[in-house]
Amino acid sequence: MFGGTAVITRNLSDFTPDSACMIVSQQSKDTVDDHLKVATYAANAGVEYMARREFKAAYALAVKDNNEA
Repeated sequence: MFGGTAVITRNLSDFTPDSACMIVSQQSKDTVDDHLKVATYAANAGVEYMARREFKAAYALAVKDNNEA
């Protein structure tokens, strides 16, 4: 009937730690630096499974980049 979109801005602290980490993860690129930033955020938020996953992804990219050089 009305159509259109709306944008709502909220602080990450308004979300649960799991949800906030998923939001940060979705906004990042597939680079070593971005995986490390997400991993650090997840570790500080107490979301260990995501921190491990992101650290492993950063390590895998670093090894891949090193092997290609």
